[in-house]
Amino acid sequence: MTHYKTHVVYILLIHGIYYYVGCHCTRVLPYLTEKYILFESGNYLTEALKKKLITSQEYLDCVELVSVEEFNTAEEALNREAERIVEYKEKYKELCKNKTLGNKYSGLSNPYRSLEVRQRISKANKGQVPWNKDVRMSEEFKQGISKTMRELGLHCSEEHKRRISETHKGKHLSEEYRQRISEAQKGTHWYTDGIVNVRRSECPEGFRLGRA
Repeated sequence: MTHYKTHVVYILLIHGIYYYVGCHCTRVLPYLTEKYILFESGNYLTEALKKKLITSQEYLDCVELVSVEEFNTAEEALNREAERIVEYKEKYKELCKNKTLGNKYSGLSNPYRSLEVRQRISKANKGQVPWNKDVRMSEEFKQGISKTMRELGLHCSEEHKRRISETHKGKHLSEEYRQRISEAQKGTHWYTDGIVNVRRSECPEGFRLGRA
């Protein structure tokens, strides 16, 4: 399956004084809007925003998008991010708020983790129950997500929908794959609480058989 993604390196001006260089992987237009990059960037103000220490409008009043560069691969973007951080550190000294040379050199970027490290992470995660398993979103929370998506202008254009459709045309699941899905679902049923649908071998508390 083709995944339409783009990698961007952006520079932010915060409070009209401080600079921050970042790298982000996102879908192609129409998702790549100025607001989207501002809210998805990993600067210290976005952390304050997540903790509700500041409002969305206060955040937008503090941050300005200086430049955006697009790249086809993560490696190109990460290399460029490191170059820009060095450039801004040399030019603006302590006014550049990046603490490292970017994701490539921080050990946090998946494409650059060794096989050994990935296997250790996999082993450590086995048997762990996800924090959001069976967690249900309230109507208020859903409305908040919907409002944020509208504010960021995250809507698929007809062209984007067409490209997604073209990607899936002519693709069929193999018989072996269908059999594996069938085996995995044996003994399970759909349950609902009237809003959320889950497939389980046993009925969760507060749920009933069926789908909403």
